[in-house]
Amino acid sequence: VLEEIRQDCEKRRVNGEQNVPEVEISRQYPSGSLNFEFMGTIITNVYANLTNIVARISFGEQSKANAILVNSHFDTPLDSPGAMDARTCIATMLELARAVTYKKLNHSVIFLFNGAEESLQVRYNNNFPSLQQPH
Repeated sequence: VLEEIRQDCEKRRVNGEQNVPEVEISRQYPSGSLNFEFMGTIITNVYANLTNIVARISFGEQSKANAILVNSHFDTPLDSPGAMDARTCIATMLELARAVTYKKLNHSVIFLFNGAEESLQVRYNNNFPSLQQPH
C-alpha cells in the first residue's frame, strides 16, 4: 500500500499537480541482542533479520527538519493466526499516510511499521531506524 501511495504521488507530480509530497520508503532488517530482567533472572534475547518498514512523507527539504512519528507493530505472537491486536492501528496508519499526501504540511510525517513488538522487548532496541538512505 505504501508503494501505491508513492506511485500515486509520482503520477500527480507528472500531471502537474502542485504541492505533492515526496514519499520515501525504507525496509530495514536489524539483528542484535539485548539483556533484560524477567522474574529476577537476566535473559538474553538474540534476534536476526527483523523487518521494519519506514515511510517518510515530506513537502520539500525544509519539512524534513522536523517530523511527527506514527508507529505501530505488524507482527504477531508465534501461536497467533495474525496481527489481530494491531490491525486497526495499521489500517489507520495506511489511511493517514494516504490522506497526508493531499494536505501540505510544514513537517514530515514518518510512519514506522515495526516487526518486533511481540518479540520479548526487541521493540525497545530497534524501533527507531534511520531514514538516511531510503529506497
